[in-house]
Amino acid sequence: MVFDVEFIRGRGEPSGAATFKFYELVSGNPADFVRKAGDTMEGTLKIQGYTDDNIPLFKFALHPAKASNSDVMMVYDTNGAAKFYVTNEGDINASSTYTPKNSKHLTTKKYVDDFIKEYASPKVGVPGRTFKWSSTGQGRYCTSGKITADIVKDEWQNLMYVSQKDMTGQECYHETSNAFRYSGILTISKANGKVVVLAEFDQIANGVKSKDNHIFWDFPLTTYRIKNWIRRYKSQIETNELLYVSDGFMI
Repeated sequence: MVFDVEFIRGRGEPSGAATFKFYELVSGNPADFVRKAGDTMEGTLKIQGYTDDNIPLFKFALHPAKASNSDVMMVYDTNGAAKFYVTNEGDINASSTYTPKNSKHLTTKKYVDDFIKEYASPKVGVPGRTFKWSSTGQGRYCTSGKITADIVKDEWQNLMYVSQKDMTGQECYHETSNAFRYSGILTISKANGKVVVLAEFDQIANGVKSKDNHIFWDFPLTTYRIKNWIRRYKSQIETNELLYVSDGFMI
């Protein structure tokens, strides 16, 4: 009896006489299954099942003989370039050419360092103290290290609220609890030096708020009554953006 055999896979090498066993293949193709080692899978893999902390659903582990800095997992693009990998030491790395484009994207330490160097680090000649922009438009939510305009229906009113402590925790306000008349220029700049707000004010109030031409105690912040908006690029200021604020007097 002669059999026409097409080899698909095997283990070890034949030596001497061999015994053959035949089974009926009810369904499926042996070539559709993945070997435990050294095989390649081209389709989608779905792993589903019960898991807990001691029995994770998906587990990677290096061979004990491998070095501690060996790669446990690597992700490649269609050109075969490594984009993401994890080492046995716990380092999680991305390609040096990777740039995040979405708010949900992870990023690299280098990208953050470069961003801070370019945008967050103060440039030479940028005056003032550091605050973060609050888009609430209400003084009561202008907490420590925040600054906001008085905003009603998306329109800036003629008041600016500044926390009495800047981003470093330093206090920056005058001693009196009463409003007093003092004319000056309030300057708000981005970290790269661009001035986004330039406003002339005629009154400063410490911990008080202006309403119907009257001043009353409200929240622990400094209020500037704006007489004239010289420059006001509202759309260029983002929530929680780091800004440099100066009034030529207290800050």
